[in-house]
Amino acid sequence: MRPLIQNQWTGGVDNLTPADRVPKGFVRRAVNIDATPGGELHLRSGYEQVYAGNAVRGVLALGDKLLIADGPELIEFDPQTQGVRVLRTIAGAGQFIGAVLNNTLYFQTANESLEYDGRRVRAWGVPDVLAQPLPAVTTGGALRAGIYRLAVTFSDADGREGGTDTPLLVTVPEGGALDVELPAPPEGGRVNLYLGYPNSQTLYLQGQGQGQGQGSAAMPLRVTSLRDDTRTLTTARLRAPVIGSVICAHGSQLAIAQGRVVWLTAPMRPHLLDPLRGFLQFPAEVGELMSDQTTLYVSSDVSYSLSDVAGDTPSQREILNFPALRGSAVILPDERCAWMTRYGQAVSVGDGSGGLQLVNRQHYAPDLTAQGAAGVIEHNGNQLIVTTTRGPQGANQLAATDFFIGEVVRP
Repeated sequence: MRPLIQNQWTGGVDNLTPADRVPKGFVRRAVNIDATPGGELHLRSGYEQVYAGNAVRGVLALGDKLLIADGPELIEFDPQTQGVRVLRTIAGAGQFIGAVLNNTLYFQTANESLEYDGRRVRAWGVPDVLAQPLPAVTTGGALRAGIYRLAVTFSDADGREGGTDTPLLVTVPEGGALDVELPAPPEGGRVNLYLGYPNSQTLYLQGQGQGQGQGSAAMPLRVTSLRDDTRTLTTARLRAPVIGSVICAHGSQLAIAQGRVVWLTAPMRPHLLDPLRGFLQFPAEVGELMSDQTTLYVSSDVSYSLSDVAGDTPSQREILNFPALRGSAVILPDERCAWMTRYGQAVSVGDGSGGLQLVNRQHYAPDLTAQGAAGVIEHNGNQLIVTTTRGPQGANQLAATDFFIGEVVRP
């Protein structure tokens, strides 16, 4: 389509000004057309169907590939080849959320935490050991007398180690030994036994047991002396990720919103989080998260920006005195991020200051609604943020409305 009018519409849409006083360079309303930075009006990009599902409720992307939640099926769709593959069965209803970190898509359904690397889907996280096995203290060994600390963890088939409860304190006599019944690990994984010297904070790996599949029995292990030339326990008091309502990648961590709390996974170890220190709490339910890698933005009762969340002294400040539209966060091609608010589109400044700009507040007020979805379209030389809304909808009181004032004549 040829431009309708050239060099006239660089301002875009203005619905804050009455229709008879729309400033030069603006339009009152645009349906299926967009104004380009050069001032031209172009038709919006069209669409074509590439996948016909039965009950599609969500789509997540990793590179060129798409994961589609279609009823109880998790579908992999490759736009390059038009190939469709059923990866596994998932919950047939409920949420489908995720974020990409280090070329891996971490996602959650209503009851599972999973990850996808472009080839396969596996569990995101390793089962926690929440109760240490009680060992039998015997004699005939070479352990010195004292109070030892004992802990057990699970490792999965890929070698990732899960969290464990507080180590157990065990009193051992001189020349003692320990007989431990190790719990069965997950299928294809291992169970690991750690032990520490009397009054020591460091625990060393003493032995492992190999899982034999579903329903494996406990495995006995006898410790007669303490080895201190093996790997040490680094996952004490850590846990597998919780199921939340929003997931966002931030630096080397994943942020997971659950109610009024934002949980942060361990840096470079997204399968673990610290339940004692790895969280941030807010006054109201967290509805949206986004990150430009230096700043974490949180929408709760208002909009916040946080820095140094991985350190001991994270900082927080209020940047907008209203929240974002749930589900409207999107990452822009230049790695800035944006979300929709009742005052229009908010875009991160991108200079490390943690600020948000309301780029069209002076001219545009969106309809009021509870939630939505957003994406970026590159078309005809333009980059467009497209936000669709759903749920109860109402008029924004900031927008100008035209009224007819006159005499009503009754017959």
